[in-house]
Amino acid sequence: MMLNDNLKTYTVKEVAAILKISKTEVQNLEKEGALLPIDWSQSINRQRKRRRFVRYSHESLEFFLRGNK
Repeated sequence: MMLNDNLKTYTVKEVAAILKISKTEVQNLEKEGALLPIDWSQSINRQRKRRRFVRYSHESLEFFLRGNK
């Protein structure tokens, strides 16, 4: 599956819809290291630990869909 926009970022909810899994399963994939969120910077991540700020890049999602190859 090819995603169209290289600059788009996806929320947990959008990733769950694309992969047809639950949001909890997306979070579990993130914890396992299979799906990597965008690391904006360490200072922002410390200040914004809430889940709504977690976003995934186009490249991260494509990498996961190709089977981490």
